[in-house]
Amino acid sequence: MIVGLISTPIFTFFNPFGASPLPLFFYQLIHYTLTGLSGALTRNFFEKKKYFPTNEDLYNIRVMVILGATGVIITISFQLISTIVSALIQYGTIKGFLPTFLFGIPFTITHIIGNTLAFIFILPGLIQLVHKLL
Repeated sequence: MIVGLISTPIFTFFNPFGASPLPLFFYQLIHYTLTGLSGALTRNFFEKKKYFPTNEDLYNIRVMVILGATGVIITISFQLISTIVSALIQYGTIKGFLPTFLFGIPFTITHIIGNTLAFIFILPGLIQLVHKLL
């Protein structure tokens, strides 16, 4: 949670597309912090599973599917809620959600695919690396 809390201002203020407006920034701050919490909760879930021994290879189908699904859920929730917040900022009402959402579909699809692939192919190795370092 601390990483999410600290990385949000860094991401927001050094974003090449410009800083987020305050309502969106606060949403991002909350979401990234909760994403860190979801990592902690997922860890607690995995710790008790026989198919998730961190001292062995985590590149097995069960782990990769669960991590991929986690990536999809986190990314879709982020995209939907941030689009609602953006529409409220731009239009002042929820009526602006649909055009904002439709305009952002290419980015949303790219974001979901990229995060899902990262959760599937990068996260197992990263988890093992951190486990070895600790």
